[in-house]
Amino acid sequence: MTQIIFQFAAIACSIYTLYRFGLFICRKVCKNKRNRVTAQVTSVEAVDEVKPVNGQESVSPIVIEKLANSPITKHLGIAAYRATYLDNYPIASRIQVYIDRDSHTHIKRFLAVVAPDASMSGYISKIIDEHLKRYENEMSELYTKCITQPL
Repeated sequence: MTQIIFQFAAIACSIYTLYRFGLFICRKVCKNKRNRVTAQVTSVEAVDEVKPVNGQESVSPIVIEKLANSPITKHLGIAAYRATYLDNYPIASRIQVYIDRDSHTHIKRFLAVVAPDASMSGYISKIIDEHLKRYENEMSELYTKCITQPL
């Protein structure tokens, strides 16, 4: 009799484990489908470079200002931010760097809610990479200026 009870308990545990595993997989698949946002994102610099063919402004500045503040544009901005920074970004070769405790707490709370799969090191690395690309010319100029100065 005891053996039958143990076998029944083992079968029940196996069924429950399979159920929870299936539920876990289903949630991951649904989450991945929800997070896929395909949107063409153009930077502000690229928009500034676009000129009409006939040399005349085809859109008034008022319309551009309204579009910039519209919920659709803000949603695209959020989608671009999510695609740029909040994807899981594994870092192959690492080195230790210290950051402010308040910044660490803020980023940790933000990522835990918004992108639990993203690592803090990947998030910070992407921010630093963008900064280095954006200010490459200014940094090179400062570097050259400091090197060429006599003692």
